Order: sequence, then structure tokens, then C-alpha cells
Amino acid sequence: MITTHSDYILREINNMMILNSKRNKQAVNSLLSKYNIHKESLIYADKVSLFIAKRELVKLKGAQRRKRIDTLVGIDKEGKYGFTHTVFDQIPKCLD
Repeated sequence: MITTHSDYILREINNMMILNSKRNKQAVNSLLSKYNIHKESLIYADKVSLFIAKRELVKLKGAQRRKRIDTLVGIDKEGKYGFTHTVFDQIPKCLD
């Protein structure tokens, strides 16, 4: 498990998942060789999950109403593109 605010780290993990899922192994091997990446660096997508920390409305056990709490929200993978969530591409309101 890692926690990060770095979209660079998330993109690199995503890239290693995408490369590992490609059927054209010759093209993948060519890219690995070109950029001096070891095959052992490739990541199996089914071994990775991504969660975003968010404030969400959640109904807690024993409560009658939902309450807004800080929680982790799972992000889905989209086939050949891996994780496509754009949370790190959004500019925070304070920087607008």
C-alpha cells in the first residue's frame, strides 16, 4: 500500500499496468528495451486498486440519516486504459 499526492507516481503505475496488458508483446518488448525498463517492473492490473480520499454522504450503522464523513472511494479500471480518473488533473478551487 502506498499513499501519494503525486499524479506522476499514479501515472507510472498505470503505464506499467497498461504495458503488461497489451497483447502485442513485440511492441511492448521494444518499448521496454528503448526506455531500459525491466520486465519485472510490469504490474498486473488485477493486483492493484486505487482509492481516492473524499468527503461523502454515508449512512453509518445504527444511524437513521446519512452523514458527511471522510472516507475512501474506489476508482474503477477501464479496460485497456487502466485507471482513467482525473482527480489529479483538476485544479483546486484555491488555485483557480
